[in-house]
Amino acid sequence: MARNGVGLTRGRSPQRGEPDVKAGSTIRHVPAPHLPWYRSRPSAWLIGTSLAAGLLAFAAPYTAIGQRYFGFVPLPPDIVGFVLALLIAYFAAAELSKRPFLRRYEV
Repeated sequence: MARNGVGLTRGRSPQRGEPDVKAGSTIRHVPAPHLPWYRSRPSAWLIGTSLAAGLLAFAAPYTAIGQRYFGFVPLPPDIVGFVLALLIAYFAAAELSKRPFLRRYEV
């Protein structure tokens, strides 16, 4: 794997026609277009498996297996905070754009 300037490993981006697993798993949490997020919740199974996968992915660089066999390096705290802020902004944007989109296209 190639390494960028800050020492974090990078994989290749999904090619045309390949699914982007990260985006797909995130989008699933904004499920019902006609209801706000607090009235429409994904199933407990989806929430549980998504949290487990997210925690495993976050914890992998801090484990000996992740460091030794995969070359993972823990992210700096400011990057982790930025990613969390980005996720919160994504969910907010999805919720705020839902109603105008549905009104415009009469879905």
